[in-house]
Amino acid sequence: TEIKKYLDERTPEKLLQFSSQKIEEIDQKIRELNLAKHLLNETIAFTNKGLHANYEEIAIEEQEEECLIQSELLTEENTKDYIGWIWEFNNFENRTLSEETSFVSTMLSIENITKGNYYNHSYFFVKTKDKSLSNAVKPKGSYVVAYHHGSLDTIGETYDRLTNYCDQNRLQMSEFSYEESLLD
Repeated sequence: TEIKKYLDERTPEKLLQFSSQKIEEIDQKIRELNLAKHLLNETIAFTNKGLHANYEEIAIEEQEEECLIQSELLTEENTKDYIGWIWEFNNFENRTLSEETSFVSTMLSIENITKGNYYNHSYFFVKTKDKSLSNAVKPKGSYVVAYHHGSLDTIGETYDRLTNYCDQNRLQMSEFSYEESLLD
């Protein structure tokens, strides 16, 4: 109908307006397709990492500093049940989803780990290469890394393995653990 309307009322000005509008529509579709491509590439990378992870091993890895976009502190009040947690997760994901960010991940305080509160996350975060978007940093350093296989109901077992490893090797944990879901 837009083309018919243009053909019925053809002028150079309307041609310019019509062409500019179509370019905007195409640019929007390109942004949507680039985001879809980015998400698929992230899915491939995370899935490959998950498929090749050694779930029995705990390792120390040197990791580079990473720029993050971090949520506000999650409270028990707004995440006390699964629906509240999903609500907060979706809101954060909608605010941060772009070609410049990774999938949403979580930070769990060492205090909660030592108390066995494995589901009381402190923050959501996404990694970003765009420093202008970043409001937090995951510091460069040595990280104890373990992969969890199974449902979240058994994640405490993996945290127990991690804390035992740190105790046995006289390693001190810093303020947060960084959880990334590879196969979700």
